[in-house]
Amino acid sequence: SNTGTTTDITSDTGLTFAVDTTSAGDADFNAPVLTVNNGVEVEVTAGTLALNGTTINLDGNLTASTITGTASTVNVIGSTGGAEIQDAVDVAGAGETVTVGDGSFAGGIAIDKALTMLGNGFTAPTIVNVPSGGAGFTVSSSNVTFDGFRFTGGGSANTVGIVLDGRNGTSGGAVSGITIGDTIGNIFSGRLGTGVLALGDVDTLSISGNTFGLNDGSVDQQDRITRGILSRVDRSGNNVIDGTGTILGRNDQGPFSDWLITDNTFNLRSV
Repeated sequence: SNTGTTTDITSDTGLTFAVDTTSAGDADFNAPVLTVNNGVEVEVTAGTLALNGTTINLDGNLTASTITGTASTVNVIGSTGGAEIQDAVDVAGAGETVTVGDGSFAGGIAIDKALTMLGNGFTAPTIVNVPSGGAGFTVSSSNVTFDGFRFTGGGSANTVGIVLDGRNGTSGGAVSGITIGDTIGNIFSGRLGTGVLALGDVDTLSISGNTFGLNDGSVDQQDRITRGILSRVDRSGNNVIDGTGTILGRNDQGPFSDWLITDNTFNLRSV
């Protein structure tokens, strides 16, 4: 621990946090590889925590009012040690990759930079628990990819797996270049209200190879969701439905263009 005003540590090889670390002021850690071991907490009680390295391995928790980083690759090892996906997003550099291992992680994650987000798939799944009435991910930046995640939770009609917010994007307008489902796709289940919700100007969007709701055969349709894809962008106020339960338009802001929705599976709940 450091009770002084700042902490600034640099290594030419690597830094590993093997025990809890606390700083009372800004903390800046620099190394090619930084690793936070399982169950370890790196905390800044007042100020900014910066992890700057080529690769960051998170198996523990980061706590600070502001967390930043420049990593090319961030590996979230798993959820048992308290690692959070939001921390991984915060320490990744724009345009880089976050890989998330198996486990159950809190949703409510904000992405305001270009990133490739890769889950572990579905045998040992990466589960994002979406808070009731909230979102698993809210994206306000262009050029973001999601692949290999399972979204679950909710129980509210307002609960969404991924929100694409093109109303006030970090690019100054429309959000574009979004890919949902790349190599293995994503699963949206567990009584979500909507799988993917697009708000405002969302252009050049690919949604491919995903599963919206699981056909588990239960009477209460526990793993089905209400709506697959909802885009509130049609000024006419009409619902444009493509025949698979996908609502492609509803009353809100600006236009959409260059959308590709293909090879998805829909198991939607009766409402």
